[in-house]
Formats: sequence, C-alpha cells, structure tokens
Amino acid sequence: MKKFDEGLFGAIHYSGFSNKSKESKMKKKLEEWIQEKGYQKQSNYMLPSYNGPFTPPMFRKNEIWVRIIKA
Repeated sequence: MKKFDEGLFGAIHYSGFSNKSKESKMKKKLEEWIQEKGYQKQSNYMLPSYNGPFTPPMFRKNEIWVRIIKA
C-alpha cells in the first residue's frame, strides 16, 4: 500500500486484460484529455492493480493515474 499526498489526479479506467499496447493507448487518451482541459502532468503515470489472476476479463478493472496541475 502506498499513501499519496492530497492533490489533483487525472485518471482513466478500462476493463479486460491489460497489456503494454492497451496501456499506451489509454495513456495517450488521458494525455489528450489533460491537454484539452488545460492541465499539465506533474508526475509519472501510475497503474494501480485490483484483480486476482483468475478474475474473468469482463470483471477486470484497470486504471491509469497521473498527478496534474492547472497550466
């Protein structure tokens, strides 16, 4: 478990099995949203993990987080 200081985060979620290709696609979508809304990235991307190895794809929850600030 990791504790984060209070702040503003951009996040995107998606289901299914995660892989590098899907992560890259979702990071790009998140980056576009951040820029459209007038924010800037303030940290590296974080990929929290929620699922056990035997969770069926339709029930898998994936997220990508990044700390942001108003540009």
